[in-house]
Amino acid sequence: MITAFPSPSDTPAAILETWLPAQVAKERAGLSGGSPCLRVTLSGPGGGQWDLYLDEGVLVVEPFVLAPGAPRPADPDVWLRLGVRDFAAIFHGDVDLPDFSLRNFDLSTLWNPGAADLEAFQKLEGRIRFEVNGRRHRRFSLDLAFGRKGILAGRARTVVTVDGATCEKLSQGTVNPLQALISGQLRVEGDKGLAMQVLLLTASRLRL
Repeated sequence: MITAFPSPSDTPAAILETWLPAQVAKERAGLSGGSPCLRVTLSGPGGGQWDLYLDEGVLVVEPFVLAPGAPRPADPDVWLRLGVRDFAAIFHGDVDLPDFSLRNFDLSTLWNPGAADLEAFQKLEGRIRFEVNGRRHRRFSLDLAFGRKGILAGRARTVVTVDGATCEKLSQGTVNPLQALISGQLRVEGDKGLAMQVLLLTASRLRL
């Protein structure tokens, strides 16, 4: 479990390149081998792009800038995009958003999934955006792409929208994604199958 959070003054680069590898190292018992490659793209002041993957049990974080004429880097397995402000909200909170605290999240499970989770992950294909509507017109947005189809997609073709109160219920496990979808608390535009695959895969581990 996470016991020490980054400082509010830490830049995204410091969080990804220093804090995150240190946290994974603390929890690395049982971690070995490699992992799928996660690309993180943060837009806005202080943003950038990083590739993260496990190598012999150690989390490697590689920042890069694609210079004009440089060869295109290899495609990641998962591509996560969000704004710097939304990235900060995950670690430090936002008065207009639900609590995204990672206090009870075991980072090692992200890099060392079980066989069932890994099989489910490998079946994901597409690009999906999650939007959480907060107070005073604040909106949190997170974009995820899976597989070659998702990585090459120019935009998310599946959008999941939820209000702050429902988001907290989902993260606390007091309501499951299927219940929220049937009741209309969770709205899906586009590929509902992809949305449910992603929601069910994350619901078991993201008990925020």
